[in-house]
Amino acid sequence: MNANPALAAVFAAAVVASALPASGAPTSAPDFTWDSAGRTVHLKDLHGHLVVVNFFATWCGPCREETPAFVKIADEYSTRGVYFVGVDSGEETVRQVTDFAVKYGIDYQLVVDTKDIIQGAYGVSALPTTFIINTNGAVIFHTTGSMAGDDLTGALDAFLSGAR
Repeated sequence: MNANPALAAVFAAAVVASALPASGAPTSAPDFTWDSAGRTVHLKDLHGHLVVVNFFATWCGPCREETPAFVKIADEYSTRGVYFVGVDSGEETVRQVTDFAVKYGIDYQLVVDTKDIIQGAYGVSALPTTFIINTNGAVIFHTTGSMAGDDLTGALDAFLSGAR
């Protein structure tokens, strides 16, 4: 987790192609990169952990509604090896996303996808959209629309216990 929410927003650097099934959601999580503390981090660097990737925009009402629960859950589940990455989609600036992070106390990684490259790789057509990626980099869950905190914790608990 990043201790300074103001530094959480960065530009997305690259996306590695992956096949999209007919449903539009990838079966394996497309890799993308971001800069963190002066080094390049790949999503694939988080293999071995459950990863929640949440596509949002600062102007999106349902995104704003679910954000406080996501922040709380990210904090609670970080001790269980779950990582959160927020991907801001659209033409927003790093400053707008940083202000959003400060306002909501977001201390997990945020990536600014100004050209919708990552959004396209994941087949995202509406915001918010949330993916859960397993320890091997496979998409094991995704949902479009606002996700209640209880639904997210239920899914994470099920995956962490091996029930799903």
